[in-house]
Amino acid sequence: MMHEGWGQWEGQVLDARYPLRQCLAGGARSAVFLTELSEPAGQKAAVKLLAVDAARAKSLLARAQGATKLEHSGLLKIFDAGLTQRDGQTLIYVVMEYAEEDLSQVLRLRALTPEETQEVMESCLEALAYLHGQGYIHGHLKPANIMAVEDRIKIAWDGLLWTGDPAGLWAATPYEAPETPHSPAAAAADVWSLAMVMVEGLTQQRPTWEGTAIRRLVLPDMPAAPFREIARNCLQDDPQLRWSVNRMIARLTPGAPPPVERPAVPPQEVERKRGYLPVAVGAAVVLAVVLVGASLFNRSSSATSPATTPAPVAKIAPAPTAPAAKTVEQARPSPFDAKKKVKRAGPAAGETASVSPKPAPAASAAPAPPVAAPVVPRRSSGAVVRQVLPEVPARAQATIQGKVRIRVKVEVDASGNVTGAALDGSSSGRYFEPYALAAARKWKFEPGGPAEWRLQFDLRRSGTEAKAERSKR
Repeated sequence: MMHEGWGQWEGQVLDARYPLRQCLAGGARSAVFLTELSEPAGQKAAVKLLAVDAARAKSLLARAQGATKLEHSGLLKIFDAGLTQRDGQTLIYVVMEYAEEDLSQVLRLRALTPEETQEVMESCLEALAYLHGQGYIHGHLKPANIMAVEDRIKIAWDGLLWTGDPAGLWAATPYEAPETPHSPAAAAADVWSLAMVMVEGLTQQRPTWEGTAIRRLVLPDMPAAPFREIARNCLQDDPQLRWSVNRMIARLTPGAPPPVERPAVPPQEVERKRGYLPVAVGAAVVLAVVLVGASLFNRSSSATSPATTPAPVAKIAPAPTAPAAKTVEQARPSPFDAKKKVKRAGPAAGETASVSPKPAPAASAAPAPPVAAPVVPRRSSGAVVRQVLPEVPARAQATIQGKVRIRVKVEVDASGNVTGAALDGSSSGRYFEPYALAAARKWKFEPGGPAEWRLQFDLRRSGTEAKAERSKR
């Protein structure tokens, strides 16, 4: 239920740019509102307001503004961040993508199937691997922060921390690691939280503690491999004994090459050195999430410059309703709908994740023909159904001089799915290899007998090209 104090904000304008249309959720110290972006005009977004201590406001704002530079398909995009004040209270606001729903809604209705849980875990682990490589810790993972945006699952911002930040910057949750209240922020705490979410997703119950002097974590009844094994190894009291994110990825995707691990550097250290922080995201798989729930949000994407000073709030008239847009939202397949499983290819390098809503078809109109999945622009035969290009950070791609060529050999089963991928010889850009391997595992081929394909990715500063050739056996 919405906290009664936040209702007074509806109809106001934040920082002279963001109209607060409707309070979507609220609590004692935070709330989320529907808003709009100025460019492109009328695009929906969500703005989160968090009450913070004035003494910590600038430090916490720096973390939020730094998060606007993060780019990953598994993270909810943050467009802007700033400060505002009301009745002597200092608040941080964060403008982000407008998501349709979250996992907590689903779990109020039912538990997830093992297949659904694996797909959610794979998406979240990819995003965490990226965050940790950039020197960030999420620090607040819970079902309400795992969101549906179009046909993707994304982790929402809820107060990102820098690696090594002191404890207590944000409110505690039942999903936080036992060391969190008295230890610096670390990746092992995110591992614990995600494992807790995984258990609850499978059972609709969180693990419980037994004993007093010696505590023991008791798992509810749940499917065995690989989930019980992951839970036992990630819900260890000692953070040093927990599996890493990359170890969890490897357990969920047997046969995948071990991911490349790189040390994380806090963002403030990167800024001081004026260098680019390489990121090595480990193994990735096709995200085709199938859950069930009620749609909450839509999406949008834009970018605005972050505000650094407290912003005034002005009064505006309520916005008119738009019944047609509501019809479109109801008609759109949701990734949390088990009856409408959506397969997708990840965006190509440099491609924006935003999509424009499609108008609802007239009742008398004939059904539109299905849209063909993207295909490889150059290939030796017509057997490729879907191609995925490496999701290389724009800053990294901008450093390429000439061309980086990476060849990947993939094993394809009778259904046309990639079951294994490995580098096919040496490449001219070792840093980009994990991205190429992750993309290769998401390719799809026409059904037939088991086959082996060789993929070639050519990365240039201006973009990426790919081609495929079936191996002769």
